[in-house]
Amino acid sequence: MQNQLPNVSKRNQAGLSVFLRIVATLSFVAFGVTHVASQQPPPTTPPPKNPAPLISNWHDATEFTIEGKGWTDTEYLYDRLPARAKGVVPDRVFALAGHSSGVLIRFLTDAPVVYTQWSLRHDALTLPIMSAGAASGLDLYGRPVGGVFRHINVGVPTQQAQNTSVFLTGNRAQELREYLLYLPTQNGITLLKIGVQDKYTIQDALQRPENKRRPIVYYGTSIIQGVASSRSGMTSTAILGRVLDRPIINLGFAGSANIEPELIKFINELDPAVFVIDALWNAYLLPPDVLASRLENAARTLRAAHPNTPILFVGQSVRDPNLVTGLEASALQKKLVERLIKSGVPLIFHLDGTKLLRADGEGTVDSVHLNDYGMISQATALRPVLERLLAISAAQK
Repeated sequence: MQNQLPNVSKRNQAGLSVFLRIVATLSFVAFGVTHVASQQPPPTTPPPKNPAPLISNWHDATEFTIEGKGWTDTEYLYDRLPARAKGVVPDRVFALAGHSSGVLIRFLTDAPVVYTQWSLRHDALTLPIMSAGAASGLDLYGRPVGGVFRHINVGVPTQQAQNTSVFLTGNRAQELREYLLYLPTQNGITLLKIGVQDKYTIQDALQRPENKRRPIVYYGTSIIQGVASSRSGMTSTAILGRVLDRPIINLGFAGSANIEPELIKFINELDPAVFVIDALWNAYLLPPDVLASRLENAARTLRAAHPNTPILFVGQSVRDPNLVTGLEASALQKKLVERLIKSGVPLIFHLDGTKLLRADGEGTVDSVHLNDYGMISQATALRPVLERLLAISAAQK
């Protein structure tokens, strides 16, 4: 009886004894595994992070249609402002123009798998509120020719150079389909290749119908550039480009949309179907007289060179006016547009920004920057407005 545990029945003693033997055995096994693993020498050469797919049918992206660029004379191929803007526009604006937000590649293929290789301008792959796939990744959409675009997947980088990704397109019928490959919103591209297995076809996309070739030029802030979107195909301008089936030139510059006359001169070189000015979430910090002067300069400069092109000024997007400050800028802009209309400036319009986000308050990450839900909300609100302006633009030709 000396070996009997106090206050424990013989049956419970037997169960406890079995339990203790199991624990001892598991502890020995765990110790043994740890001990054996510790004896394995480290690999002399680490495996590559992104081994290149073993295919030979690679094509430089320049073989296909590049959309979302307003200028061809850029410092780097996928930049969003011409090289001659350097030293003319603010340095930060020119640096952000090196981010390829809104730039995309259009191509056709019958392949069930699409491969990509890409290298980035900057080694910082993420932002505090954006993953590597969102800030520096590639985003692929596809559709049967003439159909509706559906998302396929995102390519996530792990390093600055020589990233690879594999996209399963779901094209079991192996029919020729159209694809949109969106480039990063918060990084630049120095190298981009697209490949398929040798037995499949890959070629340039069909030219857009003549009535949908002229782009929409959208100038704005980090919201437009795509900060806080989950991937580059989910910015509001990318969504609008798909639903309107038309090129959109994204000129969003995070923290730097201050409507400088020098930048407006460059924007004035473009010939879009519609101009959109959506800069107040940055420009509201300007003194009111400076803001009014820059807004009026933008309106009159664009109107003088493009007498038949609608110009839309967009107010600040807000989910609850009580949660943000600086909304006086939207009131100032609205009054200015009304004054210009009364003075005889034609085809100038204003959109109340409070109509861009839904009342449930779920559209932002910080009361200003839009998450995907907010991007969809903004695109949904803008779509009918832009459709009307596109119709007006077409009637002017």
